[in-house]
Amino acid sequence: MIDWVGQGVRAARFGAATLGGCPAGAGIGGAAPMSADQPSEIAKLRQENERLRMERDILKSRSRSLPETRFIEDHRDSYPVRLMCAVLEDSTASYYAWREPRATSNAVLLAEIRQVIARVDSRMAVLGSILSYGRGDAAPAMAGSNG
Repeated sequence: MIDWVGQGVRAARFGAATLGGCPAGAGIGGAAPMSADQPSEIAKLRQENERLRMERDILKSRSRSLPETRFIEDHRDSYPVRLMCAVLEDSTASYYAWREPRATSNAVLLAEIRQVIARVDSRMAVLGSILSYGRGDAAPAMAGSNG
C-alpha cells in the first residue's frame, strides 16, 4: 500500500514531488536510469562500506590488555596490517620494527646470557677452589708447590 500522506509530507519537506516513493521523473518501476559514473561510484561506496565494517570489527575485537603490536600480529591474517595500524593509531613502521628484529635480538640476548653464565661458572670455580682450600682439600697440592 502506498503511503500518500507520508509522501506528501516528504515532498513538502524536501521540495520534490514523489510518486510511489520515488522522485518524480524516475523510470518505470521506480528506478531512475543509471548515469555513466554511477557504477564506479557504487563500487567506491561498496569498498568504503567494507573498509568501515573492517574498522568497526577491529575496534570491537581489540582487547585493551594487549599492546597494539601484539593485536596486529595476532590478527594479520584477518585484516590488512596497514588498516589495523591506521585504526589503532599505530604506525606500520613501528609494527614492522617490532616484528622483524625479534630473531636478531633473541640471538643477541642468547649470546649475552651465555657470556654471563660463563662468567658465573668461572667465578664459581674460583670460589669452589677457595672453599676447598679452607677445608684442607687443596692444601697439600699448594703446599707441595711451595716446597
